[in-house]
Amino acid sequence: MGYDFEVAVIGGGPAGSSAARRLARAGVSVVLFEKQAMPRRKVCGGALSEQAMSYLDFELPQEVVDWECYGARVTYGDKTLVERLDERIAVLVTRSRFDKLLVDMALEAGAQVVWEAVASLDEGERGVAVKTASGASFTVRRCIICAGANSRFIPKVRPRDGVYGEGICMEGEVDRLSPDPFAHLEGLIDIYFGVAGYGYGWVFHHGTYYSVGVGGLRAKFPNPAKALEEFTARIGLAGRLRDVKGHPIPRGGLDRRLGKGSLLLAGDSAGFVDPFYGEGLAYAIRSGQLAAEAIVGNSRTDMMHEDYRRTTKAEFSANLEYSLLFSKVMYTLPKLFLNTLVSDEKALRRYLYVPLNKLSYKEYLTWLVPRLPVFWARRIFELMLP
Repeated sequence: MGYDFEVAVIGGGPAGSSAARRLARAGVSVVLFEKQAMPRRKVCGGALSEQAMSYLDFELPQEVVDWECYGARVTYGDKTLVERLDERIAVLVTRSRFDKLLVDMALEAGAQVVWEAVASLDEGERGVAVKTASGASFTVRRCIICAGANSRFIPKVRPRDGVYGEGICMEGEVDRLSPDPFAHLEGLIDIYFGVAGYGYGWVFHHGTYYSVGVGGLRAKFPNPAKALEEFTARIGLAGRLRDVKGHPIPRGGLDRRLGKGSLLLAGDSAGFVDPFYGEGLAYAIRSGQLAAEAIVGNSRTDMMHEDYRRTTKAEFSANLEYSLLFSKVMYTLPKLFLNTLVSDEKALRRYLYVPLNKLSYKEYLTWLVPRLPVFWARRIFELMLP
């Protein structure tokens, strides 16, 4: 049976572009569908962790890097703690430029790109039929869906996430002010807990502008727009945000189906996002690559599904499950646990090794839990001092 392409990838974000590049480099004919020409605006703070960069099979061009981060400034209530490492933990990128770079790398590898929205996706005896908004039709053997957490094609594989399985974030940008009130953030990621239900607010300094946003669990975060308005007023940026947009994000660590028949899910569509600090880029890049490798390495769909679930579990899904546990603990009893994170230098410093991919959540929890009574006793003693 002839196909127009062996594989179709739906969505040209980091997951889709990474999947298309990996497939093309393996000699597989692949078409990437993206509804909007790039560069295009994407709701995202743009923090690209060292873990995420380790998954790229090319060196990130310096012109894509807006800001290098070596630590974090973390605020909860009236407490703020700053901790820096000697090692870089992340860079800040503008998603419009970064995403275009990834598509360009997929094109360089031999993938073809169709700049159209996919109108329908149907699996049949002849393979997967893909029809675009303009009416163009393609038949492919397999398909990877990487179209975000709100993709209407997700239900072809699994049920949609409910309010406890999905978060929502709102983000906008502010041109750099003069004098710069956030100049002290050089080398830092700035996080504010307590401004969003089961989430946080952020100010990420991109050099020429600030990304400002709030994100939380949908079930615990009923009014993101109001939260963002209050947050911007708190940090002195009331009325200055431009191009404010909202977007759903999955709550990672839940047991979700990753494939069905000839279809696989990757990135946000698969639910691969850190449920505590919101890292999604690393898992988008890597899950796209692993989905591609599962297709290349298996002629049978059942083996493809098994291989994909096994490799994602081994590389990051198990860690996301512990992140979910950590998130529940931290956000359920924030006055105990978030206070520890912003009051104890050792606790925050140790946590920064998680986005470095040098410490798993299981390892961090194993280190943290036995020390909590000491942290709390020290805090109580400090509060008793005159």
